[in-house]
Amino acid sequence: MQRFVDFVNEGTVAAGGLAYEDKVRTAVSSALKKMKVVKSDLYLKPDEAGGFDSTVVDMYLSLNGKEVPIEIKMDKNAQMGGSSLKFDGIKWTLAEKGLKNIDPDTQQLLIAAAQDKVGEYKKLMTHLKTYEPKALHKNITQIPFRCTKPAWEKAVAAGKLKPTNTTVKFNTKFIHDWYAGKGCYYIQIGKLGLFYLKNNPLNLPIPQLSGEIEIYLRLVRGGASMLKTGEFKGENVSTVNLRAQGKLKLKGRSNLSLDNPTDCEKIFYNMLGIK
Repeated sequence: MQRFVDFVNEGTVAAGGLAYEDKVRTAVSSALKKMKVVKSDLYLKPDEAGGFDSTVVDMYLSLNGKEVPIEIKMDKNAQMGGSSLKFDGIKWTLAEKGLKNIDPDTQQLLIAAAQDKVGEYKKLMTHLKTYEPKALHKNITQIPFRCTKPAWEKAVAAGKLKPTNTTVKFNTKFIHDWYAGKGCYYIQIGKLGLFYLKNNPLNLPIPQLSGEIEIYLRLVRGGASMLKTGEFKGENVSTVNLRAQGKLKLKGRSNLSLDNPTDCEKIFYNMLGIK
């Protein structure tokens, strides 16, 4: 479950997301116990990711010795997969994970959206150069960039960040491709149920996740740290990245849900080929 603090109240959403994951895992465990499934055929793997590892998904089943990754979202408003964009002063590229996991057409969509705002990004970078220590801020010509926490906060207070924000509407192909890059083809969404993503390798009787998403482009300041050496020793400095983050806009529902033990049984019998 990735967390993007500039978009949501991180603590509240994180706690709610973990509570929902626990609810799903409890329902899954209850169903497997009732079914008395042989462990080597199907079982729930222990949660070893700590809830916030963006390189893995939220839950793994083992089916006949093979992993079945399942992403879990608290509700349809949960933040979905995303990437960072980099700007060298002339052209845009995606961060390595985005280049690997997001299809070329979607990459171009994100880059086009960022290029549309390039003038605003440059205005913000120019504005940050007016703050002390100017010798540090003079190097702000690319994204990501470093600046002091006070300089960033002053720029935000002056309204310089707001014009850089933008939203792109796109279909759920963005989400499908992102999770396919992690080898994940199933997603459980609170109040909506279980969906398959890019493919349905287990041929489960569930619908494909469809609809629209909104891709938000936001400059996000990371945590600040005090410089301990060098010319700017003692300055509280942060790195600012440009994040592309998807948010679901769905209307449909699935007919089965992993937070319901009875539905879990139906899903698992289907996985095992038992009617």
